[in-house]
Amino acid sequence: MLVRLAVCNLLSFGPMWELDLRGPGRELPDGNQVLERALIVGEAGQGKSNLLKVFALLRQLLLHGSRPGHRPQLPSCRLLDPDQAQTSIELSIVASDALFRYQLALRTQQNGQIDSESLTVQRFGQPEAMVFVRERKNPILQFTDVKVGDGASGDRGLLESLALDLSADMPLLTLALGSDAQVVRPIGAWLAETLQLVRPEPRVTGLAARCAQHPRFAEQLTGLLQAVGLPVTHVAARRTPIGPDYFENEAEQKQVVSALLGYRDGFVQTQDGELIAEREGNFVDLYLTSLQVGMHGPSGTSSDFSPQELSESTLRLLHLSPLAIDNPQQPAPVFFVDDLARGLWQRALSVLLNHPHRPHSAQLVATALPDSVLIGLFPPDSIRRLPAS
Repeated sequence: MLVRLAVCNLLSFGPMWELDLRGPGRELPDGNQVLERALIVGEAGQGKSNLLKVFALLRQLLLHGSRPGHRPQLPSCRLLDPDQAQTSIELSIVASDALFRYQLALRTQQNGQIDSESLTVQRFGQPEAMVFVRERKNPILQFTDVKVGDGASGDRGLLESLALDLSADMPLLTLALGSDAQVVRPIGAWLAETLQLVRPEPRVTGLAARCAQHPRFAEQLTGLLQAVGLPVTHVAARRTPIGPDYFENEAEQKQVVSALLGYRDGFVQTQDGELIAEREGNFVDLYLTSLQVGMHGPSGTSSDFSPQELSESTLRLLHLSPLAIDNPQQPAPVFFVDDLARGLWQRALSVLLNHPHRPHSAQLVATALPDSVLIGLFPPDSIRRLPAS
């Protein structure tokens, strides 16, 4: 779960701004509680979409580091007077029943050279423990001093070894994640899998494959669209068997089959649809799947429609369906949804928030305008407001 984000001098965030989600909800290892739903309210241009960009930048930096070709741009806030040389981000999350607090401060004008970095961990019934602390003692020299604490546990030697060859612009957490240090493994999983950044532009990638692999999901998706009042008769995936002729050569076929069978419910997005594999014994069948939504008109006639033929609001509901329908393959997701109310009416939003099949272990953080109908659908103590420009 997301507990806290603080950001300074990044994108539209000038002075330090804090998103604190502590409030009535799920218990934290430090004795506090965290909201399971929160609404971030702000006028147009106040930085709601930039919050998603902050998470995306932090995820790219921590998972990929500052390698050539992967170096993320961390644009400082150009509205500050005078300019500030340092950008800082603080993140608190719960992952694998532990509370992690991470802090990073770097100089955007000096190729992202890091001034300070720290990580602590706290588990239920235990005090907070330092994993590592990194500080630049001299503002001129690139060298940073690293201390590894008791929170590193069995990874202490590994972290101390990584610190010896630490470059000025590489987060130690990135190296620890790349070395599969056990103590930070939950953070990597949270960034890569748990955190779901949902942008306003509707996408239905993966829905056809999931409907084909799990017919019950197709039934639940049908029920969701019907519950909001749409004249939907069914949602299904059209399956088209494909053979060896679909691939350019045997090597490509083996590579695709290996990729599909390497992940449970795996699929490959192609121009023709979503490719899935089904194994029965030693035999593997390949299918191209495409999403079909059946709808009936005023005269009683019915027809199937592809996603390209659907209305914007229907596409939005399909895009947001993970908020309302549990996915056993993705336990306890954290959904950060930008402009949740865009293109949707109050009944549709209410169904999304209160659907009986919604993932109860998930956390939802959404953004909205001050006049959004969402204001009345969230408890007052779960609403957070962006600072005025």
